[in-house]
Amino acid sequence: MEKIWGWIYGSVTHAVDLAHVEMKDLIKEKLVSELVSKVDEISQRYHQTSQSWKLQENVATFIDFLVLFNLQLLHQLKSDSANLYITEVNNLCTWLIESIKNERNPPYNPSGQKDEIFHGTGITMTDIVDDVVNLLTSSQSNKVIYQLFIPKPEHELQVATMTQGHLVMTQTAMILSASYYKTFQKMKWSRFFQNEERYLSYVSNLQNGQLYSRNNHCGPPKKYMDALELLPWKNDCIVGPNWKNLVLGQQMNNKRFNKWKKRVKPFVSQRPAVVEADVWAKISLIETETKLAEDTIPLTLALEKFKPSFTNKPLSPLSQMYRDQKISVDEVTQFAKLVWVLNSRLIEAFGYKSGEALPEEEQTDLQNHLFNILNLRPGNHEEVIENLSGDFDQDTRAEERMVSNLIVSSLMCQDNTEINIFTSHRTDHTVRAHKAKKVEAAVKMILLHFRQGNHAKWLDVFAREDGFIAVWEGMSRRLTSTRSFNPDSYHNIRAINLLPWKKPLIISGTQRYHLSRFFNCKRGKKLESDDT
Repeated sequence: MEKIWGWIYGSVTHAVDLAHVEMKDLIKEKLVSELVSKVDEISQRYHQTSQSWKLQENVATFIDFLVLFNLQLLHQLKSDSANLYITEVNNLCTWLIESIKNERNPPYNPSGQKDEIFHGTGITMTDIVDDVVNLLTSSQSNKVIYQLFIPKPEHELQVATMTQGHLVMTQTAMILSASYYKTFQKMKWSRFFQNEERYLSYVSNLQNGQLYSRNNHCGPPKKYMDALELLPWKNDCIVGPNWKNLVLGQQMNNKRFNKWKKRVKPFVSQRPAVVEADVWAKISLIETETKLAEDTIPLTLALEKFKPSFTNKPLSPLSQMYRDQKISVDEVTQFAKLVWVLNSRLIEAFGYKSGEALPEEEQTDLQNHLFNILNLRPGNHEEVIENLSGDFDQDTRAEERMVSNLIVSSLMCQDNTEINIFTSHRTDHTVRAHKAKKVEAAVKMILLHFRQGNHAKWLDVFAREDGFIAVWEGMSRRLTSTRSFNPDSYHNIRAINLLPWKKPLIISGTQRYHLSRFFNCKRGKKLESDDT
């Protein structure tokens, strides 16, 4: 059953109608503010501790999904104006906020009994409210559980990645939405959906057409849906002469659909990519090409962190090396600058320009992460690999130790062996081995930062570690190529809004296509038989 939540989450967020995103953005700020205020009030009353920024973040993520799902559902129930859809979603969210208020301040009830929302389940409105409040006030697991694939000729295409937190949020939103529609119009609910199982079948069936679309917008609902006059939802159900047959046909169609069982697959952990020295040498050309129009103030402030002083504790594993003159402070700050420059190129590939607030925030977060990594106690690189669990992608401590060791060894590397490489316009370049080693360490540091920051999003954008590294090779080719690069590609990627990186990915079918073409990451796997 858990897989169906992954199926719904993946299609709602990774095959979104951009018109629905625009509608969501019109009402999101108000809804988030009201829900944060109500949940925060409850937390204080019950002396629960919740960090305000985390609560804001959780509520924003939940509202994004709840609103997008319901806009998708409403769109398929009837063709109508954006104003009607927005009104319907506002009604649902207002009902949620009022329900939280009422269930946490219940009127006197001598019997103590509460009505079930769904017959035979034992689920009451109090249970639903508790689930929502718990979701919004607690940290959800970021462990990747499933990936969603759709079949293509000879392979399956990776579409979306789901964490445990995504599954919990989706289940909560589905039960909440079903409760709203049933509570407000029980007769209409019973006539159209019949029961909770049929409702879930209808919702899961909607996702199939969405996932295969390369469009930015959903198509109109089937004509018979308009004939049912289901919206506005609060209106009484008007049963026409053909109403029963239309609903019966829709229900029979839903019963036949269960492809999500094979489309959603358990996540299979990946091992580190094996990359030759000449690849790192090619990537090093990124730093030597066109100078970045960088804001030197945030870079200078970041680099100051790495210089030992009376107010700044020296980097613990490197302090002895400073004293032994094995590594100079300048070498460490130069490495930190290398990380900054390479990350600037990646952010540039996301469609952002230097000087924007978001890129600077991301740079600062990365530099802080680098500082923390360098403060790890040094260990044996080979032992780290041997002690890795099978789940390399999610073995955070092992990854950090490996990157820390790699950085230290790159700073101590004195190998002057020349690596000869050729660019696309036959220009010969020579890169020293110690330089390639530092670039490897810098890219691995950036990889670690983005993967830990949002593992599901990292998999959706880059697919795997060799895909991430291939992106850097592509950037190197573009910067050293004599051919002009289509600026529309950057515009298309910028429209996806990949930053802030910690935010979940919300993307249309067209944008998914642009992303895979631009970063040229292999997202396929061998096609398995499908008998459904």
